[in-house]
Amino acid sequence: MLQRNGHPGAMRQRLRFFLALILLSTVAPPAGFAEQGDNVALVIGNAAYPDAEAPLKEPVSDARALGAEFKRRGFDVDIQENLKKEPMRRALDRFYGKIKSGSTAVIFFSGFGIQSDRQSYMIPVDAQIWNEGDVRRDGFSLDKVLGEMTAKGAQVKIAIVDASRRNPFERRFRSVSAGLAAITATKGTVVMSSAPPDSVVSDSTSPVFVTELIKELKVSGATIEQVFNHTRMDVSRATQGQQVPWFSSSLEEDVVFGSQSSSSASAAPQPKSDSQTTTAAKSKEPETSAPKAKESEAPASTSKEQAPAAKSKEPAKSKEAAAPAAKSKEPTPPKSKEAAAPAAKSSDKSSDKSNAKSSDQPATATAKPPVTSPD
Repeated sequence: MLQRNGHPGAMRQRLRFFLALILLSTVAPPAGFAEQGDNVALVIGNAAYPDAEAPLKEPVSDARALGAEFKRRGFDVDIQENLKKEPMRRALDRFYGKIKSGSTAVIFFSGFGIQSDRQSYMIPVDAQIWNEGDVRRDGFSLDKVLGEMTAKGAQVKIAIVDASRRNPFERRFRSVSAGLAAITATKGTVVMSSAPPDSVVSDSTSPVFVTELIKELKVSGATIEQVFNHTRMDVSRATQGQQVPWFSSSLEEDVVFGSQSSSSASAAPQPKSDSQTTTAAKSKEPETSAPKAKESEAPASTSKEQAPAAKSKEPAKSKEAAAPAAKSKEPTPPKSKEAAAPAAKSSDKSSDKSNAKSSDQPATATAKPPVTSPD
């Protein structure tokens, strides 16, 4: 047994095994984080629809701002504006080609969206829609896009859609705008929309959806679900309940946006704020009790004129008064304190110098210390 356990070949195999374990622990990324370079995003802002009365104000600027934030988070971002049907198809194909197995893929679309047969379609700017069949012909199904992202091997699929608007196409074959359909979030998928399914955002509502989303994305260590949930609450609060975004998630673990968040994932700003408030409340208790202790020790300081004397180095004077008392073998300092107390009480409007002259024996004792002061 001893010879077999100490065989050089067995020792080498064990050494290789341990080295392999160490290598895997240093190379493998933490759970919930995609490796840098495997995060891809396609950001589309369509605003210039010829069939609309005027171009939409928010899609292009929102796409640029959100794309910049994704780049800051380590994503490979493709920002596209006012895409027609064929350029939009090519942008999606490039997006699919960048997705690798195990990567995180994000698609953002802002513009007009229409639902048909319980699927949501992103509409290019040159769409010719006169009936519901034209929606399926010219639009791009968000469900199919998510399915293609899954087929390419994306581990985390994120779709953010700001397209729940009243549009000029839908009124041609519907009396009421139906909004977007509920999107089924398959495994590893998170979907967020600017409005709940089957509803649209009012034209009079302040456009704060993407602004609040970017603000939550800047929170260090926040997971995707936390970002979307806080965005939903922030938008509802900012619009006084007129707009309440909707999101659905099928993630099986906490996932943080981008590679930069991995270094700050342990930082939890909200729990810290709660602990800081409790410690601040505790730290204030000694401050309120300290003045009470001082007042009990020195009951003689009742007049307003005693406050300046307390500020002008009161401990130093007590030491100086003790030194001459020891040299001249006069009565102990408690007598001088007892004599100084009635003098402080009787002098309400007089100055400190008049008190020193009107007192008998303590006046000479307090006049000598400056001569022998160590200062």
